[in-house]
Amino acid sequence: MHYCLDPHTTPPASLHGRRDLHARRRIQRGDPQIRSTLEPAGLLLGSFQFDPGALDRSRLEHLYLEEHPDIASIDPRQLFETDAQFHEMIAAFSGNIFFLQAIQQQNRLRRLLEFGGYSNRRRVRDWYREHLVIIDSILQGDRIQASKLMATHLKAARGAARFYPKSDVRAENF
Repeated sequence: MHYCLDPHTTPPASLHGRRDLHARRRIQRGDPQIRSTLEPAGLLLGSFQFDPGALDRSRLEHLYLEEHPDIASIDPRQLFETDAQFHEMIAAFSGNIFFLQAIQQQNRLRRLLEFGGYSNRRRVRDWYREHLVIIDSILQGDRIQASKLMATHLKAARGAARFYPKSDVRAENF
């Protein structure tokens, strides 16, 4: 059976076979590209409206994990869900349902591709610190700074991720 290489129509089960390695690589290249494009831009949309209560709750969860004395003992699923929920929350604040749906789709793909990818707990702490600074910028009303911080965060996350290609010459020279 042959599946389309479109990540929106490729069934998750097809990501596990050798014959679908090409599809997996295309998805791996596309994930950071779409996230790096949409997430910082969503913070700058005129429709962007944040929920202070949701940001406060997310901030508390991030503080708990970032300051946890034994982060290695925390279930990687919890770490992933906190990360995924943060990015979906920011996308939802954009006021654009297509931004949110795209980030939700990317998170579904990341669940498959990043299995066991939270082993570098020092980098996980860095992610949470970066998220906290983005949250603080939003709460202070500085969406331009939040957008810049998000772009930097996504670039650093891409560099640390084991499953992403480390560079794409075409994208870096664009």
